[in-house]
Amino acid sequence: MALIFALLILLAAWSMRWAEAQGLITDGAERAAGVVLGLILIWMGNLMPKQVPDQCPNCVDGRAFAMRRFAGWMFIVCGVALGLMWIFAPLPYANSLDLFVIGGAVGLVLLRATITKTFV
Repeated sequence: MALIFALLILLAAWSMRWAEAQGLITDGAERAAGVVLGLILIWMGNLMPKQVPDQCPNCVDGRAFAMRRFAGWMFIVCGVALGLMWIFAPLPYANSLDLFVIGGAVGLVLLRATITKTFV
């Protein structure tokens, strides 16, 4: 699956570089890579709750599933925000804000995992 995603990113960047060379668009390769990253985060967020939870001595009453569902939602929201930001935001803002969007989602997941003591 990682090879498919790598190929998708390279294909999107290559097609945007070609469109830039033809004069069809400007700043397309950077924007395409950001949008593809957002789509990958959405895909990962969709898969997280569908994974079968492992046996965890600290996980009782479905806490592992709830944690994976929360993490999945955070990554889906992060991916949508990232994709929209790379489409509509000016390029200097998109370059500097993407780490805050991803870091915020990861931070919220880690905060909830720390509070609930559910690290799965």
